[in-house]
Amino acid sequence: MTDTQQSPGSARLTLQMRVAYWLALGLITAMASASYWLLDRKLSEHQRDRDLLSLVGQQGTLSQRMVFLANQTNAAGPDAKAPILAALKAAATEFETNYDALLVLSGVEAPEGQRTHDSDMVETILFEKPHHLDHFTTELAARTRRFIAASELESGMDVPASGYSAAYELQHLDATVANTTLRAYSELRERLLTLINGRLADMLATHRMLYFLTIFLLAMVALFIFRPMANAIGRKTRELIDARNSMAFIAAHDGLTGLHNRAFLIDHFETQISGAKRRGERLAVLQIDLDGFKQINDTLGHAAGDFVLATTAARMREASRSSDLCVRLGGDEFVMILNGAGQSEDIGMVARRVLDRVNDPMNFEGVTIHCGASAGVAVYPVDASTASDLLVHADLALYNAKKNGGGAFCFFSDELRREL
Repeated sequence: MTDTQQSPGSARLTLQMRVAYWLALGLITAMASASYWLLDRKLSEHQRDRDLLSLVGQQGTLSQRMVFLANQTNAAGPDAKAPILAALKAAATEFETNYDALLVLSGVEAPEGQRTHDSDMVETILFEKPHHLDHFTTELAARTRRFIAASELESGMDVPASGYSAAYELQHLDATVANTTLRAYSELRERLLTLINGRLADMLATHRMLYFLTIFLLAMVALFIFRPMANAIGRKTRELIDARNSMAFIAAHDGLTGLHNRAFLIDHFETQISGAKRRGERLAVLQIDLDGFKQINDTLGHAAGDFVLATTAARMREASRSSDLCVRLGGDEFVMILNGAGQSEDIGMVARRVLDRVNDPMNFEGVTIHCGASAGVAVYPVDASTASDLLVHADLALYNAKKNGGGAFCFFSDELRREL
């Protein structure tokens, strides 16, 4: 069914469901995107902090390694100095490279608008009292280079000029600068650890906040979007079920009297007969017709006629058992199917009770209506074994009852069978 073929209510519900679906999807997507962006940013900052902390730790270690290698160089023999100097030169190169990377990673060299609180903290340790880490780092690297040049010159090594003078007074590398540098890097490391721990706590708090916000958003979506949508779907479903049940009732019942109709009888009569055959029971068909119903319509009008039909149907239900089937064939013709009917005496008692109840006077708008009824009875399997034959034989018995004056009932008999 297309949208143009839907009822206005169904089309409106479909539109509401679509809007609610896309709104909920948009809110959840926005929340997930914001959470991802925020956590990604926090994780990137944390990774940068870890890299910066690693560089600071390496710098402290390298400052002591360079002093250690310088002392090893002084203590080594002429033949053993070359590999130690090579290791010292590599350590100095790594020390300088790491320091350049530290400046970039900490944001000290970043433009003014891109600097962070970390950059200010690192810059304080680099350039201000009492640490002056930049000065001591540069000084330690320069002294190490001069020590290497002096040692290479003293050992008579043929190496390219490094740009550093091999002054004799700097041949012995002083550990004081290295220790001062180490203390400055240790202080920087402690401050970075404090910042990192603070950021970790902040990231956990942010993660917790996002979790609760997500739960809150899902609750709001469920409360204000999916719940109304589910209620609307449930309401429409109930309406469809009610409509289906109503259509099923209308298809199987008479609209005026509420009794089952001819179509229902045709569909279920053979089933009734099969059940009676399986149980070894008798089944009686009681066909009822109102006497003088046309006169009531002609004199009092169709409203009175409808009242008589509805009252007759109600009285039939009152006089029957729950296992019996009451049917309006059409017009003023009714049928009762008596299951487990018993013997002829039992069937006669039921027929008399039904007719006595139906024949009681009726009061319509102050007018007393005396509308009698006659009935014909056919019994399975005595009179017939099929639904159509039972109905025909009950109709013949009804005709015979009317012929005898009406207001009574008549069983189908062998005499009527011979006449048929």
